[in-house]
Amino acid sequence: MAAVLLSLALGALLSDGAGSAPFGGLGNLSPLSPATVATPGSEPISLVVSPDGKSVYVGFEYGGAVSQFSRDTATGKITALSPATVAAGREPRTLAVSPNGKYIYAANFGSNNITTFLRNPETGKLTVHGSTVATGTDPHGIEVSSDGKSVYVANYGEATISQYSRNTETGALAALRPATVAAGSNPNGIAISVDRTSVYTANRTSNSVSQYSRNAESGKLTPLSSATVKAGANPHNVAISPDGRSVYVPDAGETTVSQYSRNTETGRLTALSPATVETAGSARGVAVSPDGASVYVANGTEGVVSQYSRNGETGKLTALSPATVAAGAHSYSVTVSPNGQSAYVMNEEGHNISQYSRARVPTVVTDAATAVTQTSAILNGLVTPGGLVSECEFEFGTSAAYGSTVTCTPSLGFGASPVPVSAAITGLAAGTVYHFRVSATNVDGTGAGSDRSFRTVAIQAASSPPAISAAKLTISAVRLTHRLFRVGKQPTAISASKKPLGTSFRFTLSAAAKLQIAITRSAPGLQHAHSCLAPTDKLKRAHAKRCTRTLTVATLTRANVPKGADSVPFSGRIDRRALSPRSYNAVLSASNAAGRSKPVTLSFTVVRR
Repeated sequence: MAAVLLSLALGALLSDGAGSAPFGGLGNLSPLSPATVATPGSEPISLVVSPDGKSVYVGFEYGGAVSQFSRDTATGKITALSPATVAAGREPRTLAVSPNGKYIYAANFGSNNITTFLRNPETGKLTVHGSTVATGTDPHGIEVSSDGKSVYVANYGEATISQYSRNTETGALAALRPATVAAGSNPNGIAISVDRTSVYTANRTSNSVSQYSRNAESGKLTPLSSATVKAGANPHNVAISPDGRSVYVPDAGETTVSQYSRNTETGRLTALSPATVETAGSARGVAVSPDGASVYVANGTEGVVSQYSRNGETGKLTALSPATVAAGAHSYSVTVSPNGQSAYVMNEEGHNISQYSRARVPTVVTDAATAVTQTSAILNGLVTPGGLVSECEFEFGTSAAYGSTVTCTPSLGFGASPVPVSAAITGLAAGTVYHFRVSATNVDGTGAGSDRSFRTVAIQAASSPPAISAAKLTISAVRLTHRLFRVGKQPTAISASKKPLGTSFRFTLSAAAKLQIAITRSAPGLQHAHSCLAPTDKLKRAHAKRCTRTLTVATLTRANVPKGADSVPFSGRIDRRALSPRSYNAVLSASNAAGRSKPVTLSFTVVRR
């Protein structure tokens, strides 16, 4: 039979109900104690957190050093290292960190070059690594692509972007040809989309945002056909949502933040309606939380941070309550930690850093019910715990008022990775519609998924033929055409010189059924009670036993698969994003009204191009 290419999207829509959008990530900031930490340099304006969350580094408007701090991964509090600073070029205003956390880069505004630092992963201390690399005039923004292969610098004094290739092993930079591409007047901030296909700069005096496509192989930038889009007055910076669908630009001259939708295919920006949202003052810095639920804006001379919730579907911002939290004198920029637990604000004239905890209500998705019979069903969901989850349950009943609850399994700990949960319910009435949703609670509040429904199997009249075969449902002859492959737009045949692009799942069903393919990977963990959790400093100090976690990357669903042999091509992409090179498992199972087949597990490996 003709193969059908499945839509590989996390939380894919299922046949028995609309997809439910994640709910959670309250996002309110609360000052830590102490509320501020002094910086050893003059006028701090930028901050980066290492990917492991253990280190914080600060760049300054003046002077010739970068300050370095350790960060408590449990509380988010930062403490100056000894020595507190490490020498850089003149006026190291902005910093960037490599994806593996091994290298830190400082764009030196006063000396027109980049200093590279090697980071000690145990202590977090920096040492200068190699020679400086020349930039254009007055570099004021620097970013490393998420694949680690490219570095880009916004040259404020000459309206260009410097572009470099980066050696992912040594961290060394080499100027591309051409070494620069044109930007608007006084490009002040720069950002790279998570999918690495687009780059944007905020141009302060031309009141615009430059937009570029990025070549995945060479790293070279090409202006889009519409090279710029209009921004407000004096745009200072750029931030992109983790899903790549939204872009935000703070407009210091209009006390607003501009909000745009981003076409994930072309990278082009389109102003939302309304095009701007009010801030509390001269907006300078902007950050989007890693869960995409919150946006924060540092408001310059007003010394406060504006905080917003973000609509995951439209990208539009809505002020939280309270709309602002206090910061220090002339708050210049804001950064959210990689795990979304903490936020930090650079107070330029206060010469200090404001530090906050961030409320993280669990992010919850209600998934489709499975194994539905006349009297029973399995309820499913996906929970990203955030803080330690104290309660997880499914509500269910014959209306959206529910009336009954059942506890989720497995029990949840804490962390930023989504965890599949489920619960079996029995004693249902045949031929009846039931509503259900999943909810989870941590110290910051409760996140609840959207309502979904299913209908139990009706009782058949004695004279009616059975709706399904009584034979046990099986999935057999399961195999992959390629267990080692590269990611491609479409699966292709194997070539003589390279590994094949993509693969295909092949299988045979004993009866018509719904097919699910769960893509999973293994990750190290530490034992806590009966759960295997992501490693934390607390668990390490407790000498917890090592264990292996299984993380679900995506679930592929095909609602109606006929009896017999079939196949599903798989390009190695999920929602247009390529799987990272590593080993994975694919768990294939089928279900219909008669029950669920025994799952079959296959392993495969995605290799680099």
